[in-house]
Amino acid sequence: MLDWKLHLIFGLLLTTGIISFFYFFQFEISVEVLISLVIVTMFTSLLPDIDLRKSKIRDFVSVISAATISFVFLFLKSAEWYLSIVYFVVLYLFFKNIPTKHRGITHTFKFSFLFSLILSIIFYFMFNLDFQNFLMWFLIIFFSYSLHLVLDKI
Repeated sequence: MLDWKLHLIFGLLLTTGIISFFYFFQFEISVEVLISLVIVTMFTSLLPDIDLRKSKIRDFVSVISAATISFVFLFLKSAEWYLSIVYFVVLYLFFKNIPTKHRGITHTFKFSFLFSLILSIIFYFMFNLDFQNFLMWFLIIFFSYSLHLVLDKI
């Protein structure tokens, strides 16, 4: 089983290859899109291990989810600030300790395809992408996620 650093390196190498392929065919990529693609690749190449309790991606997603929900609670309910800290700690511990089975649903190619499609559609509407950009986003998300699955089989 590879550690998270190797999954990240292989995902970034794959993304470099896909971006080079699109660039070779005279497809222009802005710096903002390039940075966004690298960030998404880093996230998706580690995401299958979210079902592993000691994974870095689970820590990251737990912190982001707990912080987002706590801030929404703070601003929508106009609650005292210290209640948001309590909610953050409780939510973080909840998300971090949800019992999951490693190599379950997140380690399937069906989930990889579905996740890639949904995330690409979200980016399509967020950034008003054309078909080529949509295809590039989908391929990078799908291949970086799927590469993690392939590397786990080795």
